[in-house]
Amino acid sequence: MYESWGYAKVGERQPFADSPLSAVMAKALRACAQ
Repeated sequence: MYESWGYAKVGERQPFADSPLSAVMAKALRACAQ
């Protein structure tokens, strides 16, 4: 689902020892012209 919004999976994290493994997602942002 998030891939359709321009995000890509860049890794996995488990925030706490008893929490499930979660995907780490990132999206390239456009620079603003000044």
